[in-house]
Amino acid sequence: MRANAAVAGLMFGSFMRSLACRMPTTRAMPAVSPDRAAINEFLGRVGRYEGNLYQVVRRMNFGNLPEVQTLAELGDEARAFLDMARAVLRGA
Repeated sequence: MRANAAVAGLMFGSFMRSLACRMPTTRAMPAVSPDRAAINEFLGRVGRYEGNLYQVVRRMNFGNLPEVQTLAELGDEARAFLDMARAVLRGA
C-alpha cells in the first residue's frame, strides 16, 4: 500500500483516505520529495539562527550583554552552516 501511495504521489494516510472515502472532507497531502525535505531542514536551521540572533539582540537592548564566548560559538556555528549551504548550492 505504501508503494502505491508513493506512485500516486500521496502521503500514506491521504492515499488510504482516498480509497476509503468517496468524498474525503480533507485535502490530499502530496508526498514530500527528498528535495523538499532538505529545503524544510534548511529553513528550520535558518529559523533557529534567526531566533538566536533575535534573543541576543533583545538581551543587548536591555543592557544584558552576552559573553563573548557565546557570541563566538553562535557565529562559528552559523558560519559553518552557511559554508555548507554554499557548497551544496554550488554543487546543485
